[in-house]
Amino acid sequence: MRHFYCIRLMMIVGLLLFIFPLRAQKIGISAANLYAERWIKETSLLNDKLRQLGAEVFMETADDNVDKQLVQSQKLIDSGIKVLIVISVNCSASAKIVEAAHKAGVKVIAYDRLILNSDLDYYISFNSVKVGELMAGYLYKLKPSGNYMFMNGPVVDFNSKLIREGVMKVLDKPIKDGTIKLVYDKNLSEWAELEGYMETSTYINGDNPKPDAIIAGADIIGIGAANALDERKLISTTLVVGQDADLQACIGIVNNKYSATIVKSAKQLANEAATLAYMVAKGGGIDKIKLQVTNNGKIDVPSVLLEPVLVDKSNIDQAIIQSGQLTKEQIYGK
Repeated sequence: MRHFYCIRLMMIVGLLLFIFPLRAQKIGISAANLYAERWIKETSLLNDKLRQLGAEVFMETADDNVDKQLVQSQKLIDSGIKVLIVISVNCSASAKIVEAAHKAGVKVIAYDRLILNSDLDYYISFNSVKVGELMAGYLYKLKPSGNYMFMNGPVVDFNSKLIREGVMKVLDKPIKDGTIKLVYDKNLSEWAELEGYMETSTYINGDNPKPDAIIAGADIIGIGAANALDERKLISTTLVVGQDADLQACIGIVNNKYSATIVKSAKQLANEAATLAYMVAKGGGIDKIKLQVTNNGKIDVPSVLLEPVLVDKSNIDQAIIQSGQLTKEQIYGK
């Protein structure tokens, strides 16, 4: 009889779940843009992982417009989401998003770009200071003296500051000693290939000393720089390093037209961010995640900081192809 009642109870529970299904956790994504190779890939990975976990996903893209991102974020907040993942257009302006989200009881996770001067709930990224150290360290080992150019990302992206911190940890002393001459040092207005191309072209076409090495804040800038160098037949004598392991950078590495990049596994970052967002939405399991802290100018933000890896011709097959970041056919064209 007891067995009969257990079976009957299970049938009733199953029927109730069929009639009143468990509500999926609603999670929003506010993307800075969906035209950069990186964000196209990573928002897709975020979507896939969140849906796999059982979340209902809502996404908006701001086309790199600050005001548009603020309006879209409010729309996502009003839709009833529990967690908002933000890829910021402007790391300072996004503080308004955090404020609006908290008024509605919504938690905010800053994805790769730290939201400054706010009561941000979580931050997830790769260690950008380490990225800068790896880039500068690689070049300094190969070119311990000479003329260096440093084309960093926009100042509105806090990652630019962190990258600079890492770069200068390596180069500060040789610059002061005079063995390295920083002949160009600028934050560009955009993370854009055209910016890297135009700035490099203007520099090398002017009455300036030939660059021996170029540090680009990201491959999207470095690829433009490499193209400009290639036009002037300077690519074989000038080292170029960036980050993100973009396809064109990896193709350049195997063809000796780009020196090195920093791989930050898009899949790893997206999966970790999706898992964190889902746990926050459910209200449990956060204690299983290893958290550090990052100060955003107001508070120490609980953070997941992943480790980057430098990639050049010697390890590109292992670090990029075997890891599943890109395929052999994409990089080598065969």
